[in-house]
Amino acid sequence: MNAYPHQSCTPRRPSLCWRRLSALVVLLAGVARAHAGEADVRSSNGMGGGRWSDPQTWHGGVVPGVSNRVVISGADTVHFDVPRDGRPHCAGLAVDPSGVLSFRMDGGTNVLVVNGPVTVYGTIRADATRDPGSQAGLELVAETLQDRTVNLLRGGGLLLYGAPAGAGGGGVPNLTLAAAPGSDASGGRVVAEGEAMIDLQRVAIAAVSVQASNLDNTGYKPNQRLNIIACHFTNGAAVRLAYCDTAVVRDNVFRIGAQPVRVTSAITLARGSLSACRGNLIDGYNQAINFAHEVDVSLLDNRFFNQQVAIAGTHGRNCMIKGNAISNAVGGVELAHSSGVVEDLRVAAARKNGVVLRQSALQLTDAVFEALAPDAVPLLLDSSSVTLLNANLDSKAIRLTGKRPAEGFWVQAMNYLVVRLTGKVPPRSIVQVATAAVSGGVPKDGAADLNVRNSPADVGPSGWSPLPGTMRPLIVRSWSIKGNEEVADPPFYDLTVRRFQADGAPDPKPLHAQVIEPRDAWFRPAPNAAVATLEIKLP
Repeated sequence: MNAYPHQSCTPRRPSLCWRRLSALVVLLAGVARAHAGEADVRSSNGMGGGRWSDPQTWHGGVVPGVSNRVVISGADTVHFDVPRDGRPHCAGLAVDPSGVLSFRMDGGTNVLVVNGPVTVYGTIRADATRDPGSQAGLELVAETLQDRTVNLLRGGGLLLYGAPAGAGGGGVPNLTLAAAPGSDASGGRVVAEGEAMIDLQRVAIAAVSVQASNLDNTGYKPNQRLNIIACHFTNGAAVRLAYCDTAVVRDNVFRIGAQPVRVTSAITLARGSLSACRGNLIDGYNQAINFAHEVDVSLLDNRFFNQQVAIAGTHGRNCMIKGNAISNAVGGVELAHSSGVVEDLRVAAARKNGVVLRQSALQLTDAVFEALAPDAVPLLLDSSSVTLLNANLDSKAIRLTGKRPAEGFWVQAMNYLVVRLTGKVPPRSIVQVATAAVSGGVPKDGAADLNVRNSPADVGPSGWSPLPGTMRPLIVRSWSIKGNEEVADPPFYDLTVRRFQADGAPDPKPLHAQVIEPRDAWFRPAPNAAVATLEIKLP
């Protein structure tokens, strides 16, 4: 009787037998690896969750460890409450839809250290506003950039709210979002697209780039949030926003740090609308704010230190750049193919350029350039035109290059005119200003005098004409640089002071009349200070 009933296993065919045995071993090994992979996953209990440190929070009754990938199941809320001991708490994290990862606020330090990717369909949430003594947050320590990423997918949210500044006595946020840079010198990322939420307020963000695209902050629909407020960015941490609507980046501090990860700009905006960057302090980045193809972008009351270029923008439409102060930069503001207003700008100690405009048409209002390098150019116009209103620039401070602007002028300068009346000032006095006959006079047939704005101006009870802050001050045109690059001197103006008669009409006989000519000395460093351009004593 044959001891080997199957021909394939007879001694006559040993090679085939060994091949089949080897295949069986490989198959069993694969099954073992699959079971090991499943064993590496720790899922929450599906019964509401609980504390991370509690075995009953997890399927199988075992708290996740350094080699486990963690899944927080839908409808579960897991409160992280494990102190750090020098090792990661898990090898990856996923939050299912309707699942929540929160952080225990118990006066200690509960920072979740993850050595792997984080995928969020639910919510990661921490609210330390009432617990300034607690420290909590998320730290990414994987080797590759792909694994040092928090992916906020559809419905996912990252909502972190630290204690108010000074509540804990130190002024540094008590919530943390950080990454340990890998060997490629890149940090971590928070990546959100579409119907996700980012709301970071008073968070210490280190070596992490917050990247969002197609997020909406208008509030037309529930759970629309894109707010980054009062955070501390260090080690090259940055913000990158694209195709976002009404994003808010406000009151943050960005400091590049001694050993930053690779980064170019602190804040990058692209193809969004109504983006608002306000009250930020940015120090040491190559560029502080860079924007492209933005509509109605607002850059308000920011402070910039030690950049190559503080504000760099291209193809911005209807930009509002107001109240910004720039110190010790190579270049202050560089805009291309843009329109809008640059107002209340201060550029100090620029080493190359104050403002550069390329193929743009803007108004530059209340601009101060001080302590620039000897060979620095305060204003460079490349195929651009600009209206200057109250800027401490003369025609010699401006460099022209490129094609002649289509508007017919390179520069038209204008000045505020603040008049103070003293002596016997009748109630309801007015100040009228019109182009003098020697400079062409007021246009005929009722046409407007384009050299003057807001005339006549009412004089208040204290004898002052309106200050710039009232939005209705007297403004007169000064010198200009025409399309042929010739500098035109300012016009002369007839100034008269009149009183109203009983019938409400101005008295045809003026109380005072004189001819005035705008001068560079009319520049107002503090536009709304109680300093008169002209002081007139009435008899």
